[in-house]
Amino acid sequence: LSIQTALPQAPPPSTAAMVAYEQVVLDGEAIEALLADEAACSKLCNDTFAEWDDNADGALSKAEIKPAILSLGIEMGLPPPGTEEEADAIVDAAFKAIDADASGDVSPAEFASFMKGVLKEIAAGLRATPVVVESATFDGELIFRLLDDKDAPGTFDAMCESMFAELDADESGALSKQELRPLIAGIGAEMGVPPEQPESAALFEAIFETADFDMSKQIEVSEFKELMRSILQTMAENLRDAPVTVTSSSTAELDIFDGQALRALLDDTDRSGALKAAVEEQFKALDINEDGRLSLEELRSAINAMTASEDDVLPLPLTGEGGNEKAARALTNSVTKVFEEIDTDHSGDVDIEEFTTHTRKVLGEVASLLEEAPIVIARTSEYTTVTTGEPATQPPEGTA
Repeated sequence: LSIQTALPQAPPPSTAAMVAYEQVVLDGEAIEALLADEAACSKLCNDTFAEWDDNADGALSKAEIKPAILSLGIEMGLPPPGTEEEADAIVDAAFKAIDADASGDVSPAEFASFMKGVLKEIAAGLRATPVVVESATFDGELIFRLLDDKDAPGTFDAMCESMFAELDADESGALSKQELRPLIAGIGAEMGVPPEQPESAALFEAIFETADFDMSKQIEVSEFKELMRSILQTMAENLRDAPVTVTSSSTAELDIFDGQALRALLDDTDRSGALKAAVEEQFKALDINEDGRLSLEELRSAINAMTASEDDVLPLPLTGEGGNEKAARALTNSVTKVFEEIDTDHSGDVDIEEFTTHTRKVLGEVASLLEEAPIVIARTSEYTTVTTGEPATQPPEGTA
């Protein structure tokens, strides 16, 4: 830490040696796996129930569950209650929801149902908006390994030599007090010694004299290495006794196109008839003469309208003025082939049943493609990333 503050351009090896870095993506997959594992989920519910059941009577009273409800609310991002009355109101509402049979206490079965519901909500939230947690732990272990050259022999020497060269402004091969002062001042600041104070000056003089073994009034490379070893040794011992962990988290909203929504639409799982309504609306828009059937000319007119000018966003060849005639003919032929495919009875026009069947077929094929290679759009305030990949769930918790 001291080295990086004093010399922000020190070489990467020193940075790697100072900190254990970890990145974890919380996307709900581990929670979903837990919910799918009936034995593991039941054990979690039972263990948590037993932990809160203070009198071990096999039921949770409102008093027993109150601390858990309030702490769970805070962990889920809800503001803590300002008064005891507010806290009681929150607990009363939650307890009423958990106590399904209104018996006045919560049974293991009621508690398990509540826990699973909460876990499902958390998993759904993380799936929609994953949380990336980055942590850096400073516990001295990696500094000890650096000093002992356990991972990459010569790293400590290389780091010291690079730092020495940075400090050696006049390239004399030795450091004067003036050249060494920025490093020591940075260390002193981190130790709480105010700059430009007698304590700071005394600290610098003491360190310089200790490091200057040959009393030449300059610090050679070998002396600098011993100085850095002493400083890092002290730093590592302090961190070992009192580790420091810095944690930050960030979120990114994800749009996941994996075919599930299309499958639900095709199966009408919510019985809303949304697909039927959308197909009928589109059919009506294409049916220019409102005779309840689509002709080839009506379909061609719709395509031509969408490709009539460069202002249209549909990625098809321009068929209007200035368009490529060859491309326009090819598009016309393609529209004809599609029409013939939709017109299964070869009557020369398409009715609503044929149109619906073809639409469902196309959507089903798209759903299959998305199931094989989902598309994930991650949106942040800075950038948007689009990726395609193997059929997979979200990256599991614990992966970088």
